[in-house]
Amino acid sequence: MKGMVSELKTRRTIIQKQQSLFAANINNGIQCQHCEKKYLNAFFLQKHMLRLMVKIGQKNSEIESLKLEISSLRMQLTQAAKEQQEKMELHYEKEKLKLEKSAMQVGAENLRLKAENLRLQHEKLEAQTKSGRLQQELQNEKEEREQENMMFQAVILNLEEEKVEFQNGKEELRQETTILRAMILRLQREKVELQNGKEELRQETMML
Repeated sequence: MKGMVSELKTRRTIIQKQQSLFAANINNGIQCQHCEKKYLNAFFLQKHMLRLMVKIGQKNSEIESLKLEISSLRMQLTQAAKEQQEKMELHYEKEKLKLEKSAMQVGAENLRLKAENLRLQHEKLEAQTKSGRLQQELQNEKEEREQENMMFQAVILNLEEEKVEFQNGKEELRQETTILRAMILRLQREKVELQNGKEELRQETMML
């Protein structure tokens, strides 16, 4: 155990010395002109430059490819925008025509409604005029009926008066008839008495 600890301490000391040496050398190293990295000698810098050039070439190729793709996308977007604009303009024209057609239909409907309203007002006026004439005719007919009723009532009153007079005359006639009958009976009795007296007188005359 103590041997392992001692070995670890030795290794740590060696590593620290190497790091110190490396740090001192790297500070005095060659710096790349394209980045912030530093190298101990030209060999490592050359290898780095080769790798960097390859990466730069790849990046340039990728950039060109992206530029072409962006240009193509821009053209596509421009074409799509143009087509969309044409579609929008066509849609706008169609909607404008629809609105104009709807406005014309609404105007025609308004004219029809106005004509219908005028017709209804005319019919209403005619109905009111006809109703006024009808009411006047009914009023005249009512007045005529009232006059006829008054005439009928006067006739009925006259008939009732004549009936009363007739009943009174009938009663007087009955009374006169009774009186005449009594007079006839009296005259008949007087006639009988006269006949009896005449017979007695005749007998007396014969006896003389």
